[in-house]
Amino acid sequence: MGLEFLLSSGPVVAQPVQGVQPGAGQGSASPQGTRPAQQPGSPQSANAQNIPPRAAPAQSSSHTPTNTARNAAPGELRQPPAPNSAPLPAPWDRFASMASSGSPRVLLTYPELGFDLTGQADKARGQLMRTLLSYLKWPKGTAAFWPCALPEDGVLQPQYDMFWRGVHHFGCQHVVCFGMQAMRTVVPDFPQGTTTVLLEPCALHLAPSVADLSGKLPHELLLSLGDIAQLRV
Repeated sequence: MGLEFLLSSGPVVAQPVQGVQPGAGQGSASPQGTRPAQQPGSPQSANAQNIPPRAAPAQSSSHTPTNTARNAAPGELRQPPAPNSAPLPAPWDRFASMASSGSPRVLLTYPELGFDLTGQADKARGQLMRTLLSYLKWPKGTAAFWPCALPEDGVLQPQYDMFWRGVHHFGCQHVVCFGMQAMRTVVPDFPQGTTTVLLEPCALHLAPSVADLSGKLPHELLLSLGDIAQLRV
């Protein structure tokens, strides 16, 4: 997915990555030719807190990755759905087509992305995502945005199955979830005190929530994303 949604108030889509050092290698071709959605944003970001928990109650979104936190092995967690080769249904096919690259190596997600990709983009969120990507220094096309929730009657609803279809579709080896709410949406049994889990399709990394990152000074953002910046993608 590209970053168009970051540049305008309209909907957008996103993309994924494999372990990268900021400014490291280019994105590899995805096994499937579709692209992820771009970055979004919405004045209704507060509604993101209304996403119903899927399995476990959402934890504080202020969890920041640290090098001392433990990682969870694949056998400890419920595995995601098996790959589905059927065409992506609307509006997911549109999200994929909005990607600036069809071969992202890292997928980025956060609850409010559902608003950002459906015509309710928030300029502040878009600016924050542009800033974060500039700090990470990943080559263009390395990262894509893919929603873990979509609004229904103004309230964000979890999209567990469709999220994982996107992961399989793009073949990304890394997923970055901004906030525990996003992480628990896609990994319901994500362990407390953990920053990274390894599942069969990919590694999922926990980053601070959008709300926690908003308003931080540049050096604070860099510190908050230290572990993410060390990914070799």
